Amino acid sequence: MPELKPTSYPDWATDDVTLPVAGTDNKIPPRAIMQTQGADRGNFFGCEEANWILNSNGIWTRYLDQETQHMKDTNLREYNTVAAMVADELLEVGDYVRTLGYHTFGDTGGAIYKVSTAAGTVDGMTLIALDNGLRAEFVYTSNTYSPMQFGALGNGAADDSVPMQKLADLLEDNPSETNLQGGVVIDLHGRTYKAKIVAQNRLTLRNGVLKQVAADDNIVEHIEGSTISDGWDLLHISGVTFDGNSMSGTITTAESDGTYTLNTNNIGVCLEVNNSDPSKEYKVVVDGCTFLENAGGGIYYINKTVSTTSDSISVSSTEFKRVTNIPSSNQGIYFLYDTASVVRDPWVFTKCKADIRSQGFGYTTESFITFSGCDIDSYLIIADSHFLNGTSKCSFENTNIIVDGSGYFTDRDYQITFKGGDVTGAICRSTFYNTNNLMYLKATDTTFNSFGIERVGNGSVSSRPPTHLDIQGCRFNSDLGTDINPNYTNETTLPSVTDRDLLNITSCNFKKNPYLSIEVAATYLTLTSNQMTSGGLSVSGPIVDILTAGVSAVVSNNQIITASGFNLIETVELNVDTNTYYGICGNLLIGANPVMVYVLASTADSTTLPYNYNA
Repeated sequence: MPELKPTSYPDWATDDVTLPVAGTDNKIPPRAIMQTQGADRGNFFGCEEANWILNSNGIWTRYLDQETQHMKDTNLREYNTVAAMVADELLEVGDYVRTLGYHTFGDTGGAIYKVSTAAGTVDGMTLIALDNGLRAEFVYTSNTYSPMQFGALGNGAADDSVPMQKLADLLEDNPSETNLQGGVVIDLHGRTYKAKIVAQNRLTLRNGVLKQVAADDNIVEHIEGSTISDGWDLLHISGVTFDGNSMSGTITTAESDGTYTLNTNNIGVCLEVNNSDPSKEYKVVVDGCTFLENAGGGIYYINKTVSTTSDSISVSSTEFKRVTNIPSSNQGIYFLYDTASVVRDPWVFTKCKADIRSQGFGYTTESFITFSGCDIDSYLIIADSHFLNGTSKCSFENTNIIVDGSGYFTDRDYQITFKGGDVTGAICRSTFYNTNNLMYLKATDTTFNSFGIERVGNGSVSSRPPTHLDIQGCRFNSDLGTDINPNYTNETTLPSVTDRDLLNITSCNFKKNPYLSIEVAATYLTLTSNQMTSGGLSVSGPIVDILTAGVSAVVSNNQIITASGFNLIETVELNVDTNTYYGICGNLLIGANPVMVYVLASTADSTTLPYNYNA
């Protein structure tokens, strides 16, 4: 650009007038021969023609200058890298610049900048110092950006936390920026970034790998609100692999009551809600992600807020992979609600896979969880640990579950529904209960392998909610038998009639005869249209063992196959005063002279029940 720019335009004959001497118009186009050949000896242009030429030059000079300025305003100077832009000393205030990369050409770090004299902290991201003393301001042309645009290296080795966090904070730092109002989208473009990120309001992370920086770090976290934000109304993570980077750290500590103390570290996504505004909603969407080698677990969510709204958490097509270097400390998901009055948040898992250890899906307090079309393999390596632990409402729809090891499928209180799918291993157990606890299990068209149902009392509670078991059209393939023991073996005071247990097992197929031990008087039992077989094994006990008078039982239309004769029903003595009634009839008994009897506890005599048939 010239050092000395003219300060005025070469204007000439700008007005349309009549020349006072010649008496003609002051501007007349030159004759055609003059336009093609120019002036010659004896062939001169007149003053009118000279005025036209000089006037036209002035008009064109002004037009070209305006067009040049317009081009500077609307067209961008282009540079391959930020370094090339910084080195151009001819840039002026008001110039716009486009870079085609940050470190190298095409590295997804290209951006648009405006040259200015802006004050502020030069960070090499939103404000860059130029060699000529000016500044290049980052221009927000959309809401989707790459960490490379803020100087990240994206090589999986360097710590990219600073540029990553700068991106996450864009909306918080620029609340009035129009292009950011829909939230910030961080597109990783398939690269691997080692980073620790605090999740902010309306943040989307997608398409790449996030790697843990150091031991005891989380990858994405929001713990008790950051210094900038008190939470979020949407956190969306799509197509991201959370790589724990083989970091170590133990997160589970067994307590005397069967619960666990967990540290909030070494976790893929760690979210702790502790907001002073009870009306604020927290929405989390995770889809198409992989959690790999996260020593503290894949997702940790704790809600400490007395909330008046229901948050929503959705996880779909996501895989939780087992930690290989610390087999005893990983779990897939951890939920906890500290505040008794909080509105419980629904979690939905769709088409997910989990291969996890230790506590499976962690300790849950009155959460509402749905698993749909999932495959879960959990190895409970810690004694008395649980796949699910807490007062939870869980629904498993067409979900295959394997729970191996030394723990339980669930403990404490639960309301669980199975519909379709296969469930293998462990026991649904309810213990440590109080007057608010409920054991509820409903299963439809589900296959159970080595699966049991049990409830144990604590010996001191005089009032408690009833047990509800509703099992229909299921298949029990356990070689070990299926024990359904919904009782309170240590209970000192029986519940009232209004708190009756409801046990319904209908149209199921048992590979081995089920064993039902009933010790509570206020019980309704329905066992109808089932097929039961010992599978050729020796059977030494009854199908139903009723230890307490006052039980209303219907055992009818079952096909019962056994290898040897035994008492299929054992009961205490009938007592009309306690409204005991047995509708035990229409059963087909197949085997070596099996007998359908009840045993009188007071006399040890047995009585054969009529209207049952041997084949």
